[in-house]
Amino acid sequence: MDFSFTFKNKLKPGSTPKPAPSAAESQFNAIRGCGINPIPKVTLNILTAGQDAAAFDAQPFQFLLCLLAGFNEAGEPLSDDIYLLNHQGITAEGDYSANIAHLARITKGALPLEDLRDALDADNAQATVAFTLDGEAVEWTVPIAESTFDPTVLSGLAGIAAQRGDGARLGACALEGFSLIVFLTEHDLAELAETTCMQWTVIE
Repeated sequence: MDFSFTFKNKLKPGSTPKPAPSAAESQFNAIRGCGINPIPKVTLNILTAGQDAAAFDAQPFQFLLCLLAGFNEAGEPLSDDIYLLNHQGITAEGDYSANIAHLARITKGALPLEDLRDALDADNAQATVAFTLDGEAVEWTVPIAESTFDPTVLSGLAGIAAQRGDGARLGACALEGFSLIVFLTEHDLAELAETTCMQWTVIE
């Protein structure tokens, strides 16, 4: 008996097969399953407009995640789930505050910092980051080194967020001069690492 009919293509006459998803589309769908989503008005077409399609193959997931972690021409974030931290981006007063505000944004309430401000003291080669947390004033003084975002500031913020994140933690994937930062549970972070084949770690 011939059972080959069960495997016949059921396309309508004259129709063509649906093309395979692009690398960008496949990666986009995969990371959304790991909790990394664009803001509602940002579609894949908007995200990839003007980008070289080959870049998504050359840097699987990394290129797409860097796009998602960025901003549109109006300075609005493309995603509230991921942020690209420039480690050499502290060049003027306000840079610390701007970066910390974006880290607070992706924690969705786990970093309820108020009166956030910073100051650079070039004479003493140090920076001060200050804010109010639960009504108490907090001030961190850190060294200035080659315009670098001091890792102790990131660790301090991670500690605060871990206490309030209902199991979620700040996690990072180190790139050259940058870090992709997310706020996920350790289980979701492990899934993101497995899906993207990138090295993600919890920030301690």
